[in-house]
Amino acid sequence: MFHPSFCPNPACAYHSLPTGKEPHRAVPIVRIGSYHTQVVGPVTRYRCKACGKTFSTRTFQLDYYTKRSLPYPTLHQALCSGQNLSSIARLLHCSPASIQNRIDRLSRNALLLHQHILRSHQLHEDLTADGYERFDLNHFFPNNINLTVGKVSQFIYGISHATLRHKGTPSPEQKNPPHPLQALPKPPRGALSTSFASLLQDLSTYWNPSSYPTLTLYTDKHPAYPAALRKVPFLQQALEKNQLSHRRTSSKLPRTLHNPLFPSNYIDRELTKDIAAYHRKSICFTRNVQNGLSRLLCYLLYHNYQKPYRIHWGALRLPPHALLAGIPSEKFKKKLDSVYEQRFFLSHEPLTPLWEALYFRRYKTPLKKKEEYLPKYACRGYTQGSLK
Repeated sequence: MFHPSFCPNPACAYHSLPTGKEPHRAVPIVRIGSYHTQVVGPVTRYRCKACGKTFSTRTFQLDYYTKRSLPYPTLHQALCSGQNLSSIARLLHCSPASIQNRIDRLSRNALLLHQHILRSHQLHEDLTADGYERFDLNHFFPNNINLTVGKVSQFIYGISHATLRHKGTPSPEQKNPPHPLQALPKPPRGALSTSFASLLQDLSTYWNPSSYPTLTLYTDKHPAYPAALRKVPFLQQALEKNQLSHRRTSSKLPRTLHNPLFPSNYIDRELTKDIAAYHRKSICFTRNVQNGLSRLLCYLLYHNYQKPYRIHWGALRLPPHALLAGIPSEKFKKKLDSVYEQRFFLSHEPLTPLWEALYFRRYKTPLKKKEEYLPKYACRGYTQGSLK
């Protein structure tokens, strides 16, 4: 008989996950029948005796509510190997919309797994931070994707996004006649500094000066970075106490192993190589900001927890970047084994504001007036804006 470890109802007393110190408790459930589906055949339904809510075995699966099963490992491997949505759809004989739907599901699992790891992790290495300029929708809407990366491990700690103003002066051919998009309202000034500050604010969850007294943050000489540091009070205090040092390096230096910004440059190269929307001089680009961030979160799952730190053909496989960052395998191995099958519940993982914005799809796509769609089941039982 099916024995879940918790009740899926957030209001139930048996919804919380049992911790290692608590004795094992059995969820009081009773079978109430079954129904037939064209996807997986018969599905058994149960009722929780504690709260009275009903659920099925599909409630705990990543394919909850889907009308067709697709192989997530194959999809994930293709996505992180430079294939675009249309190519993956041809590979799996389905529509690109179905591929994006599965990417959104996997990205939510990837985000919750990563947040689960960071909540119990203590930083023991310096960081590099940089922004990668691409564009959303068209060249009139450039963006900046900020990433914090481990100096030694090349582990990606955080992600943020900002829509920037169009740079440069239009040529005489572009002025006569002017392009209609040039007359649209421009994004607010200071978006890059605000986005970078939200990324740095998340450092408080995994950096403790008592365990790592002196942290060095390496960035290039962009003027937005010092302004962002001043917006984060605890980092400003750390600078005054000499617990944090900010070292700036010219972005024009050769991108070699000896460059202090090598970890960020390495991630830039990997993103350009492995994600279709980031290829240079390609017809692939991001048409929806949140969909692009979902694909980036899937890549974060691959890079941090699955990809070897270095690949040497004919030699032994090196450990993933997470182990180099000091994260024991027992902290993520169990969840990593079930990331393609089980549905991770948002009510079990408190989110910081940085990851809330990503999970609840709050980044706006230029020229799009409607709110980004998020299924109700994906955010049930969570109070936004506060940590539980």
